[in-house]
Amino acid sequence: MKSPPTRRSKRASPDSARTPRGERERALIAREKAVARREHALGLQQVALRARQAPAHTRAEVERLMGQMREANERLLVSAVQAQSLSDEAHLEAAQARAELDDLMRRLRAANEQLAMMAEEASEREEKYRRLSGRLLTLQDEERRRLARDLHDSTGQCLAALTMNLAVVGRATKALRQCHRRSGSL
Repeated sequence: MKSPPTRRSKRASPDSARTPRGERERALIAREKAVARREHALGLQQVALRARQAPAHTRAEVERLMGQMREANERLLVSAVQAQSLSDEAHLEAAQARAELDDLMRRLRAANEQLAMMAEEASEREEKYRRLSGRLLTLQDEERRRLARDLHDSTGQCLAALTMNLAVVGRATKALRQCHRRSGSL
């Protein structure tokens, strides 16, 4: 059985903004805005992370080293051909080219190792940001649930108080009617 609809004023009273419910709603809106700002900041951090993951400097250095390595290799080949025709001078130049090639290979290995470490660090940062994002979502959900629970509890208390007040008013009305009947029957 449905209860008859109650009439409510369409205009909010000036004191309604000062009620605990109005304050809770303003607090909820403020928290949602703060969460939106945090989500935006997290997005900016992720963009910065992606920018750091592509180290153009290291790649350019690897390309430069590869070019130098090719040049050194070509010189080594030229020196080897000349070594067949020339004596000690050709052997000395070939040794220098080999040393230069070995040095470039060592530097290239070091650059590759550095690039691998940077990729691993970027992967770890991405995983950390992923965990932080998950934690942020969990905290937002918990905050929303807590606010909903607070609103539900306060509304339940208000409804219980209203029911008790209506019961008191009903008993008082009944008592007044009985007094009115007695006074009318005299």
